[in-house]
Amino acid sequence: MAEKCSLCEDYVVTDKCGVGEKGIDGFIKASIARKDGKHELFRGQKKIVLHASCRKKYTRPQSITRDLNIAVLDGQPLTSSSTPCLLSSQLEFDFKSKCLCAVMVSVLTSRRGVRTRSSSRRIE
Repeated sequence: MAEKCSLCEDYVVTDKCGVGEKGIDGFIKASIARKDGKHELFRGQKKIVLHASCRKKYTRPQSITRDLNIAVLDGQPLTSSSTPCLLSSQLEFDFKSKCLCAVMVSVLTSRRGVRTRSSSRRIE
């Protein structure tokens, strides 16, 4: 039976990584730095199975600071997810105000044409 990753809670089929007691101390420190409360899950465990990519993303100092900055800017509660909230993932997107192409089309269509006199009146 496949085990679940302790960080992303997805099944570990490939990219499997086991972390022992020494490594768990690093996860506890990273969890405290991230302020996500996962350190409570890690305490008292002797071995954790997770994805190697999740381990790298979770413990890397640059990822921790990036995730904290993203959470502060978005005003969202801190989670262990290291993916930022993208505009494309939001359900409603206002194309008229946020899409460059739609803004340019609306600007071009809203302009009035140049008024000129007809050429037949100039010749008279």
